[in-house]
Amino acid sequence: MISYNRQDIEDILDKTSKTLKESMRAVAESYLKAADAAAALKKFPGWDDLLPLLASRTNIEIEDLLDLQSIAAALKGQENAAREAALSIDVMKSLSQASDVVRTEAFDLICQGRGLKASDIANIVGRQDRASPSDLADRRRADYLEARAWKMIESSVDDLQTLVDGLVHLLQRFVLDFVEPGDEAPEENRTVEPRYQEAGRAIRQLASEAVLRLEALFGREADAAPLDEEQNFKLNATLQALKTLATLDAVDLWGADFVAIQRDLEYMTSECFVEDPPCRPDRPLRVLEFCAGAGGTSLGLMAAGFEHVSLIERKRKAVATLKANWPTWPTKLSRVESLTDDFLTKFRGIDLLAAGLPCGPGESRKDAPDLYPEMLRMIQAIRPRSFLLEHDAGQRQDIDHGERGRNLDRLRKLGYEPEEFELDPMDFGIPSSRRRYFIVGILSEVAGVFVVPTVKGGGDLAFKRATALAYLMTPHERPAAVAQSAMPSPIGPLTQQDVYDRWARQWRSVRRPGFLPGTLAKEESNQPEAWTKAGFLVSEVVSDPPAVSDIVSADFLPKITFDVLAAAQGFPPGWKFEAKKAGRLDMIQAALPPVVAKMVGLAIRSALTDQKFDLEEELNKPIVDVSLLGIGLRRSPRLRTNRGFAGTELSHQIDRLLNGEPIGAVEPNRTRREKIVKPLLQEIRAAQSTASSTGYATRRSRFIR
Repeated sequence: MISYNRQDIEDILDKTSKTLKESMRAVAESYLKAADAAAALKKFPGWDDLLPLLASRTNIEIEDLLDLQSIAAALKGQENAAREAALSIDVMKSLSQASDVVRTEAFDLICQGRGLKASDIANIVGRQDRASPSDLADRRRADYLEARAWKMIESSVDDLQTLVDGLVHLLQRFVLDFVEPGDEAPEENRTVEPRYQEAGRAIRQLASEAVLRLEALFGREADAAPLDEEQNFKLNATLQALKTLATLDAVDLWGADFVAIQRDLEYMTSECFVEDPPCRPDRPLRVLEFCAGAGGTSLGLMAAGFEHVSLIERKRKAVATLKANWPTWPTKLSRVESLTDDFLTKFRGIDLLAAGLPCGPGESRKDAPDLYPEMLRMIQAIRPRSFLLEHDAGQRQDIDHGERGRNLDRLRKLGYEPEEFELDPMDFGIPSSRRRYFIVGILSEVAGVFVVPTVKGGGDLAFKRATALAYLMTPHERPAAVAQSAMPSPIGPLTQQDVYDRWARQWRSVRRPGFLPGTLAKEESNQPEAWTKAGFLVSEVVSDPPAVSDIVSADFLPKITFDVLAAAQGFPPGWKFEAKKAGRLDMIQAALPPVVAKMVGLAIRSALTDQKFDLEEELNKPIVDVSLLGIGLRRSPRLRTNRGFAGTELSHQIDRLLNGEPIGAVEPNRTRREKIVKPLLQEIRAAQSTASSTGYATRRSRFIR
């Protein structure tokens, strides 16, 4: 054991004390600087709307930003004293929350050379807060009564949970006894059977009692104080589910959406009855996409492993484009404003809600409405596990920062962690630069963190693709000319083909790297110089590259083609746009490049499943198998869905039977065995056999939700 003399110990203490004081002084100075920066936001009107925006861009919680602003206000004029005293962050926070009298006494101590700790602030507050005996008696009485009342409330909540637990078990038994898988209507006279009627009465009676108790505890929906919007939403959903069950007649009860009802009831149960299927790598995540356009986002998300349950688009030509290129996508022609909540709730709990929007929050323009309020409505109704909202961020001049901040705040209150960011497609190998604005949110209940995707080598890949694009403009060049491009030109009269070959070589070499400007106007062009530099005459966009006979000189500038623009956006060769001229141009330029959508989709998938991906490797993979264009990808067999519950007796029975247990041991009740369990098992096995013969795996989670 090493021994130290007293002088060594003193030296160590002195040195450590000096280092700590200097470090704490530096910390105090940095924190005060941060406080001043946060406080500077207050000089703008509506600064509180900008806080969520600042929080997103700095990765600082809103509460911490408010603390910084409070500290700046509380220590105004005393900054130097706070630095010299090397006040800790805790002390600064305590001072910001204290009264003026407490702060004055605290700084008097500092001026006297006294160090200040958080406990000193508490002592000062204690002296200032001395109460009279009568005040102390009132406090003790209030504390006692509040504690007694809280115990009664806890007991009442426990009783309510027990009541709802019993209701859920009644619903499960009702499904097993009376709801047959795949039937669209109950059997004739089934609803008048005494057992059916009795089961319905028991459900309605228990639901009615639960409604009364819940309203007695928490008030009616109209009177609910939204202290926490997310929790308030769940509580109201539970109340509505109970009211629905309390009023359903016999026929309506049979046709009820039991899965959705039980998901809403689960908030007030003491256990989890509805099990979300695990996000295994072999289970495709489901996505509901709005404003699908020409399919850029759709292609990227499909390449990232998402399976579309519906693509909703308001323009007929865009819908025709989606169907022509990938017929198996479930497309729907509709405006998002016309979608009802009843339609939206069919997709409750979907893995991802995605939308390519026409403009940013509060930035509505002609033919580009602000759809963010609609997206908030849909997110609230569907409650997806994640969402992706994006729009073109290029050439924007009318950004409403206040509305962006308010939008982020609304998403947080719905229970999400929204991440706001921009991406440049060129960083992902796209040979044009037009930035895209994203908001991605992960449900707070999901144990995952979204990380904004970044890759190395995207610029080099963009250069290679830009070079490849040039060859799309010179398809008539002779192979021999390509092979001899570095050789001197022969002497003699030139044929028209020779002129074309020479022009092609010169045009490609002079115009490299050939990166394209961000956009084209529908009329002439709003960027003539940029497009001329890129090697194009932009009086119009044409369907075909120049013919051999079109070339009159080595300085000839070709008109850009739709195929080149589509390839520059990352669409696969052969992708058809079912529109003419201006409409086709709009589709191409409005689309999110598929590779960018794929990268963001993979980042969301990582957050939802904890899977890891090599983004550089994924960047170089084809977006889609082009041999499937016009055909689409055949889906796994879709089985009829039973309106039962995942994780209940029926679900576990199917598991046991698929694992080989005898059906008599699994289900002793002969009636249920013959009418429910056995037909279900036969259907699953038949679908598995079909899937095996066609090479597609059946996913049981689609059968029992």
